[in-house]
This record gives sequence, C-alpha cells and structure tokens, in this order.
Amino acid sequence: MSVIRKIGIANEKGGVGKTTAAINVAACLEEAGYSVLAIDLDLQRNFTDAMLQDRVSEITKTIINVAAGECEVGEACYPIYIKFSSKVRPKRVHIDMIPAPENEDVKFFSDPLALRKAFESISDKYDYVIMDFPPERPYAEVGENGKESKFSLSSLALNACDEIITPCTTDTDSLKGFSILSKHVSIIKQLYNPTLEKMSFYISSYAGYSAEKEFLDYCETMPSYSGICIPSSGIVKGSKMIDRPLAWYNTNSKVAQAFKQLAEYIR
Repeated sequence: MSVIRKIGIANEKGGVGKTTAAINVAACLEEAGYSVLAIDLDLQRNFTDAMLQDRVSEITKTIINVAAGECEVGEACYPIYIKFSSKVRPKRVHIDMIPAPENEDVKFFSDPLALRKAFESISDKYDYVIMDFPPERPYAEVGENGKESKFSLSSLALNACDEIITPCTTDTDSLKGFSILSKHVSIIKQLYNPTLEKMSFYISSYAGYSAEKEFLDYCETMPSYSGICIPSSGIVKGSKMIDRPLAWYNTNSKVAQAFKQLAEYIR
C-alpha cells in the first residue's frame, strides 16, 4: 500500500496566494509523475472554479458531503482536464478534485477525525492530497466528554494533514497569520494529529524592492522559512486567463521554476 501525503496550503490571512499555490503545486506534482487529489475547503470556491472550469455544473457532491459522512471520497471526486493549447481538446491529467460547495452556510461537524478517516479509503489511489484552506482561523469547540463538540471544516482538514505550507507576502500581517496558525497546529498535534510532521512558510510574491530585501533577510533567520521565494510575475495572471497551470505554461520562466521548486520541497 502506498503512503499518501496530505498537504495543506493555509494562512488565515487572505490574498497571499494560497489558491495559486494549490493550482500550481498540484500541476507540478502531476507533471512529475504523481497522482494528485485536489481539495477545495474554501466556500469562495476559487480552486474549484479554476480546476473544473465550465464543468462546475456537474457537481453533485462536495467536501462537505465527505466530511459529514454522506458519501464516500470517490463519489465526490471529479476528473481534471487541461487544455494544453487553444487548438486541441482538453486532456485528462492525473488530478482529481473534491470541490467546495457554492452558496452554502458554514457547517460544523462533531467528529474531529472525519476527514482523516475518510482519506484512509484512498491511500492506494493517490500519491498526494493538496488542500486549499480558506482565509480563516480554524474553529473547534470541544464539549464535555466529547458531546456536542463542534469543529469547522478547516479543523477537520488540519487533523488530517501531514504537512502545512503557508504562503506569506512581504508584510508582517501574513507572517502573523503564520504564527497564529502555528499555535493552533501545536494544539492539533497534541490532541488529534501527532503525525503532522512539518509546518513551514514561503514568500509567495517577491519583487526585490529594498524593503522586501530586508524582509527576506529577516525571514531567512527563521527556522520555519522554507527558503523558497516566488518572484512576482505577470505570467501567473496569464496562466489564469487561459486556465493552464504553470507546469504547462511558460515552463522555463522563473516563476514556473519557483513553483516547481515548491512542489519538490513538499515531496
């Protein structure tokens, strides 16, 4: 039986590039020969829209249904097709997606290990699970003797992760988001997920201005810094416009190579 690695891309601060990372890390892993399950945990559903594109109308099951025990993981998986050129039909790649629901109220769950248990059924089907977290603080309320406990979807996902990678922009707010999440993860490891091996961060958009260089120098003194710095580039916007991840668009560009490095870092 293969060992599936479950990677969470998380920061409670929004606008730091979580979904961009999820899209491109999943694609880089697929390009390297791995089978990937992509999961959208964010009710804004940007990851879902980017990967499924005009096939979102086909969605009948989501990650909420999996977490609630209303369906098996496989019932909520949708195959991903990539259009490698404007002149060819989309091609099936080795990525499946569990989408987020659209226009649904926030839900809470009583079993903190619901997703962890659900993922056991797919351990021999995928090499990696890439989870795109919402920009929010995970919520957990443990009732007396475990009764009437309430866990958010993010908490369930953290309880299932083997590793957390956090995108940070060159500002203290996103680093603060990483710090707060780190404290929550420490509690998670003690109570529910002792196998959560690593938590680190990378710089998700770097232009090289003097103030940014000072910020990067500071990050390099931190043990949790991965050493990965994604350069700012209009190529990212271009890849989104044509719905083609950087693993298959401008592949020799610095930004595409940086995302490849990020994928290698979590392998």
